[in-house]
Amino acid sequence: MDLDGDKGKTVLAMLLARAWRDPAWKRQFLSDPKAALAKEGIRIPAHITLKVVEDSPHVKYLGLTRDLSPRKDANRFVALFDLLTPIPEGTELRLVQSTDKVRYIVIPRPPASVNLQKASDEELMKLTADDGVEATFHDTTQSVEAETTEAAVTETTEAQDAETTTTVVAEAELVAT
Repeated sequence: MDLDGDKGKTVLAMLLARAWRDPAWKRQFLSDPKAALAKEGIRIPAHITLKVVEDSPHVKYLGLTRDLSPRKDANRFVALFDLLTPIPEGTELRLVQSTDKVRYIVIPRPPASVNLQKASDEELMKLTADDGVEATFHDTTQSVEAETTEAAVTETTEAQDAETTTTVVAEAELVAT
């Protein structure tokens, strides 16, 4: 599964929410991300190295996509830094950019105002899209709706095919009699 696609981003948001709730899983994710993802059914190609970093009270990571370029995407950079500035005193801002061989995953700090054990999975997934994920996260609602519609159409077509087959068999039996 490609973590850059819509499904991958949705799964990643779920995993980041899980990291907030489950310290043991987060430790495993930080120490061996490929193994942690493999246990969730996500296979990362062998030629790609995953690096998971975690925001702290004094360090804020900003994960940039591999295709983001300051020359081509100057407006995106300006908008991104506009969201992040002013940087609070005593805080470091670290930029990490994925490449074709190395992918960075940033575990953001959960908002202090949120009870991680009581918040719904959906609420936590939305919260994982904080400023540090801004460069790589986008709304997947349309894709999920399209996949749901496609699944419904497929199921309907299969049901119609089954009805047609049954009708043809019934008609064939009538003709044979």
